[in-house]
Amino acid sequence: MKTIDIRLKANSIHILQNMVGKCFIKYRCDPMAFNNWVYERLGIYVDDITAELTNTTTVLDYFGDIEDVCVLNIEPSTDSEIHSGLADTSQVDVLVKEQITSINIVQENQRLLHDNVPTYDVYLTRGIIFKLTNGNEISFEKTSPFSAEIAICQGRNLIAQFQSEKNISTDWDAGYHMQVSREIVFLQ
Repeated sequence: MKTIDIRLKANSIHILQNMVGKCFIKYRCDPMAFNNWVYERLGIYVDDITAELTNTTTVLDYFGDIEDVCVLNIEPSTDSEIHSGLADTSQVDVLVKEQITSINIVQENQRLLHDNVPTYDVYLTRGIIFKLTNGNEISFEKTSPFSAEIAICQGRNLIAQFQSEKNISTDWDAGYHMQVSREIVFLQ
């Protein structure tokens, strides 16, 4: 069985862990006039931490084919380094000004079976949910393995807004099927 692991790495999780208990000042993203997603990158400003959340393309083996797959990542950044992934697009600041009580990292396992024998295990980070002191949440979700879009939602119980595991393609050749499971990593 082949295993592909494109989940957030330890250094990214460490950045998120350091945000808990601090004030989520704002995020900077592409203007969202007609949808709730941004392309490829956005800035997150938490007290003394400035980070860039990206969903950029990497070429890798994805279920037996070499594909352009987008990988979610978060890295330290500076204000001047944060910019849109789209040409000629000025980003806007969305004020939050709430303390982060916890962060949930939504991890996903996509297992492909052939004649009920596991052949591929793909592990990926589906998204990040910031829980705030006012009871609201802000989520950043990877919409598809092949899209650089990051969906942004604000509200409550945002895990219910994430793409369902049941929506993963069931269009496989005879003898193949997919099992999808999720795990939430809680940072407090």
